[in-house]
Amino acid sequence: MRDCLGVPPPSAPHDISISDAVACLVETRASGLVLLDDDRRPVGILTEADIARRVALRADPAAPASSVMTAPVLCIDAAEYLYRGIARMRNNGLRHLPVTDTDGRLAGMLHLQDSLASASEGLVARIDRLAGGADDVASLRLVKAAQAEIAAELLADSVPVGDVQGLITHVNNDLYRRVTRALLAEADGPPPADFAVIVMGSGGRGENFLTPDQDNGLVIADYPDADHDRIDSWFVDFSEKLTARMDAIGLPFCDGYVMATNPLWRKTQTQWLDQISYWMRRANASAVLLADIFFDFRPVAGEAALAAPVRDRITEGMTANRRFLGDMLRHHSHFRSALGFLGRFRTEGGGAHRGRINLKYHGVQPVVAAARLLALRDGIAETSTAARLAALETSGALTAGDREEIEMAFATVCDVLLRAQVADSEAGAAVTNFVAPAALTRRRRHDLRAACRIIDRFSDGVRAEISGQVI
Repeated sequence: MRDCLGVPPPSAPHDISISDAVACLVETRASGLVLLDDDRRPVGILTEADIARRVALRADPAAPASSVMTAPVLCIDAAEYLYRGIARMRNNGLRHLPVTDTDGRLAGMLHLQDSLASASEGLVARIDRLAGGADDVASLRLVKAAQAEIAAELLADSVPVGDVQGLITHVNNDLYRRVTRALLAEADGPPPADFAVIVMGSGGRGENFLTPDQDNGLVIADYPDADHDRIDSWFVDFSEKLTARMDAIGLPFCDGYVMATNPLWRKTQTQWLDQISYWMRRANASAVLLADIFFDFRPVAGEAALAAPVRDRITEGMTANRRFLGDMLRHHSHFRSALGFLGRFRTEGGGAHRGRINLKYHGVQPVVAAARLLALRDGIAETSTAARLAALETSGALTAGDREEIEMAFATVCDVLLRAQVADSEAGAAVTNFVAPAALTRRRRHDLRAACRIIDRFSDGVRAEISGQVI
């Protein structure tokens, strides 16, 4: 959305007088003035409509503008997708929307007409479907169901597959936010402690395909041990409602029970910090498996700041942790591409997926795992595969040519898999991670073979580098 921001909007301290605020609007020829607190965070907005309704013939020109401003002011984070900003303006009848940075400070202004001019008619229709209406199950289920059709449209428009996956993930994570908001509104009172909802796996990396299940957890603010039964019972109830509602709208329960309903994935901040330290000390098969699930986590609802020290503990603790990296490497030893002897694809020999490749397992995961290992070794906090590869180039761990080659190979396998899922969805078939090479064009099979060779070369290189350190 940053590319669509207008010039920085006129702003002023919240205690500016009405007359000075009006003079500022006249001078800048703007239709709205954002009023800021002492930390430059928006607290309200004074618009032409406010002046017409509340100021003319009634207000004292010397009174502070905050006495007639519209407050609280709706804002949106600069990291959000453009569709969310457009939807928020359309749903609330707004022509302008202040944009804030990660610290909540004013960063720019989104203008509805300019934003709509940047969006095609088809995109506006998609926005209405993705933004949904209320936060009830029926509305959110429609949002989830629209993803396959929207992914098909975006791929047909030649939108890069990574951007399509990013949008799918953003919508899924936004569903977590909306469900959390609805559950808190339905609760008898506020939660007994602050908390953050986190997602793991492809949701944490921003790399969802069409059929992710639930990989979620909670980071809860520390509280006295004496209050455990009362506080934990609240979060047990919340977790059960959260996971049940996510399942009802189309994100199924995790078969491996990686969900906030499992105490293993529902901890206080200090418990998470201790858990990570324990995993790193133990470094056995169980610890590696659990850490491998957890390390790509991302906060999606609640108090995101609670998760920051947890991310820091992972980044700092894994840097040069040769023993644990070696154990993770052994855990990933089976991650190979789908390419077999003489460049032939290794497909399933029988069953429902005969003649098909599990491309997520034998294409996507080898790149994810190798990039994660190098990122953890080098103290890189990024979780997405693309961001990790870019950071590895910056650190000198990868050359620019290597990074570009790996990115292209990763994009190829993701594109083949996502298009196969879209095709299955359109045909009314079960959407899986399996792809039939015979169903691909000759050119596409050639591209997939080339991508698999690059993926295996990258995996082998990381394996040699990490195992060399361990030895």
